[in-house]
Amino acid sequence: MEAERVNVLSIDGGGVRGIIPAVVLGELERLTGRPVASLFHLIAGTSTGGLLALGLTTPAPGPAEAPRYRADDLAAAYETAAGHIFFRPAGHQVTASGNPIEEKYPSTGLEEVLHLYFGDARLSEVLTDVLVPAYELERRLPFFFRSSRARIHADYDFPLRVAAQATAAAPTYFEPVHVDGFTLVDGGVYANNPALCAYVEAIVSWPEAAEILVVSLGTGETTDGVGSIVGHQLEQLCNRHTDSGDGAGRRRYWRLQPVLPEGHAEMDDARPENLRTLRSLGEELVTERRADLEVLAARLVSGCSPRLRPLRGSPHRGSAPPTRGGEG
Repeated sequence: MEAERVNVLSIDGGGVRGIIPAVVLGELERLTGRPVASLFHLIAGTSTGGLLALGLTTPAPGPAEAPRYRADDLAAAYETAAGHIFFRPAGHQVTASGNPIEEKYPSTGLEEVLHLYFGDARLSEVLTDVLVPAYELERRLPFFFRSSRARIHADYDFPLRVAAQATAAAPTYFEPVHVDGFTLVDGGVYANNPALCAYVEAIVSWPEAAEILVVSLGTGETTDGVGSIVGHQLEQLCNRHTDSGDGAGRRRYWRLQPVLPEGHAEMDDARPENLRTLRSLGEELVTERRADLEVLAARLVSGCSPRLRPLRGSPHRGSAPPTRGGEG
């Protein structure tokens, strides 16, 4: 590839709090006049962020390469589907109460919602490349759903609904996902903020890139020290050469996240009033960071070839393969 910029989007985990980055991305689509999938070369997401990454890149029916959903559609989906996902029938409440090995929620609601939104679409079909972390319990290894790998190795061309369920299978909340010999749970156990994973993926996938721009969206600041460390690392890696007087217009790392008010941090609080508060937090963040979003929007639409595919489809050298020659 010619030396140019690679745009990377990363979305944190956080359950129903995913409505916050969905609202921010909706504003970014309005500012650019383009769908998110056409603005980035790579979109990474963990847990609810993984659902957004896959939803934003799911192709619409028909020959045109257009996304099935825009960010506003997915923000609205939290308000209509969260109560179905985080629902415990009376019988399950009885069996789960005081039982440390019983998950808080049955997977039925989550499976139904994912089937509704993703249908039979597969990982190889996404409109721009995705990286969705999960964790393999039996082998105790990170597992990445990679569209670049799915296009080359049919064994890893999973249905999007399977990838979405695996990355969302938070321990104690949902049961693990068993697929093709893997036992998978939420990638948030090691990468709730997948921005650094995405940055490394971009370096390996586009080694000739002139620069890498990373947009990292959080689901609300709590006491997540791991997420803070990732932000610090990327600030040092990406923005260490941006003090030459050209200001925010040349920033290569952008982090947008609101502070959560007390009582709104639970990932499974699907009450309508809580979802309204979370949406409002996203809207307030858009207002507070308006100037930054306008600069970012201009950068994303300039000097970029979003349809460019990565150079490789094989796993990173040195990765520990669970089976069949490499992780997903």
